[in-house]
Amino acid sequence: MLELQKKKLNVLLRKINQNVQLKEQYDSKWHRIIHFLHKNTRCKIAKVAVAGSKAKQTDYHKSDLDIIFCTSPEIAIIKVLNHIKEKANENFKDVAYVSKSKRAVHVDFKHPKLEIDIVYLSPQEFNKEHKEIKDFGKLPEFKKNAIKLAKYILDKTIGEAIKGHEIEIKCINSNCGSLIACINACIHSFSGILQKKGYKINDSLKYLT
Repeated sequence: MLELQKKKLNVLLRKINQNVQLKEQYDSKWHRIIHFLHKNTRCKIAKVAVAGSKAKQTDYHKSDLDIIFCTSPEIAIIKVLNHIKEKANENFKDVAYVSKSKRAVHVDFKHPKLEIDIVYLSPQEFNKEHKEIKDFGKLPEFKKNAIKLAKYILDKTIGEAIKGHEIEIKCINSNCGSLIACINACIHSFSGILQKKGYKINDSLKYLT
């Protein structure tokens, strides 16, 4: 197994964490989506928040922006998402591609390329998600950094075959006391998937050495 060096890991983490331009671009789009939800949808927005990896501080440069919201009163999810998609098409048709899945409306801006998922939740689901995000903030910093690095190298190796939340769960549940141990444990937990795709553990770890 390749030996990881903390100094090299910290250099890579600084590169991941210091993408100021990308952060500013997403901050701008966050404010734009907030304005859109409150002013252009005619929905009574009760709560709205950043969610996903950006809220948990486990994102890296390919992470999208998840925005969760709920309404008062609660609306049938099919109805509200169809409505949000229609209004998003009206507002962003010249600058973004708009699509819909079972739980979200996706607004993918063209220039710069930024992906936004607008996720509708019930008030109970919203509160639960928001609590989980707060609890995530209590994680040791080395585990958050291990998640970022594991996402980075697994994406380099096998793309989106492993989802970000799966990586988060593995790192959270690993019984490790250091950054290097946590990364190794996480990557080993996905060895079966890597093998099915024709890769070895070292094929992922090499991106950190």
